[in-house]
Amino acid sequence: MPRVFITPQAKQRLDLYIQLCPDEISGLGRVERLGEDFLITEVFLFKQRATGASTELSEKDIAEWLTDLVRQGKDPSKIKLWWHSHASMGAYWSSTDEKTISSCFATDWMISLVGNKRGEYCVRLDIYKPIRLTLDGLPLEVYWPEDKELKAEVEKEIREKVKRGFTLFRSFYDYGYPYPYEVRRRGYGEPFSSPLPEEKPDVKKEEDEKKKEKQEEKEG
Repeated sequence: MPRVFITPQAKQRLDLYIQLCPDEISGLGRVERLGEDFLITEVFLFKQRATGASTELSEKDIAEWLTDLVRQGKDPSKIKLWWHSHASMGAYWSSTDEKTISSCFATDWMISLVGNKRGEYCVRLDIYKPIRLTLDGLPLEVYWPEDKELKAEVEKEIREKVKRGFTLFRSFYDYGYPYPYEVRRRGYGEPFSSPLPEEKPDVKKEEDEKKKEKQEEKEG
């Protein structure tokens, strides 16, 4: 099952569109492929007529916007997201949504998303060519790209400060820190993989206990 990711900036903008508009609201978005998965990189809003139950996008505004994209050298074929809200109602596919998805997009595939003011989202993938197929209930996850510089910095810091298999700061136990019993027995700088030393019997303590027992027997 493919997953649908969204950049943090696009997710925040989408949430605000839905939260701040008193009625339903809709728009389009840019989608990139991530292998078998999908990444929503931008969401766009257009002039529209909105009510509590429907939206009607301005075809003229969308056409002018697409023309501007081409002039800017951007690829309009990556506009593969249709998003809209149900305001305070549930996030589900209405009959109007189904008609829109089935007949309004001249493309090979499309991601559709519906959300509401409670932060609920439904996401689906519709494939139109070479066969008609719908994959519903796809997860929507915020995409956090790997920060290679941060990863290298953290790896370096770990190598410098963390030594595997050694106890650190054993002296803290002397000040009341509740270190595990096996840590206290090994001592500072001894590997955890080393066997625990055998405990030597406390001879004096045993002799004192025997004397105490004999004294109690005499008194008894």
